[in-house]
Amino acid sequence: MTTLLSIPPPSEVTKKCPHADIRFCPLYHASHTATGLGCDDGKTTGCDGCGVSRAMDYGTLLAKLIAVSPQMVALCAFQENAEASKQQRDRNMKAAGLH
Repeated sequence: MTTLLSIPPPSEVTKKCPHADIRFCPLYHASHTATGLGCDDGKTTGCDGCGVSRAMDYGTLLAKLIAVSPQMVALCAFQENAEASKQQRDRNMKAAGLH
């Protein structure tokens, strides 16, 4: 599980989005706002992935977004952690034969 709290420094996160589920990527959410920030490099139509998967630096983009909208980044991290916790509880319940 990768969360915003466990993301390595920017130099180690180049050209790859650490989010397996786009619902939790703050850059994806920012791409759909009027901030002008996010991972949209103008080449997303007809392509798989975002600008980070092509050449943009995730760490740099995230730092810019944190400066403008730390609440958006924190909310995405909270939601990602809540989902991971829910999935772990479900696995624990199943393993214990309770669900």
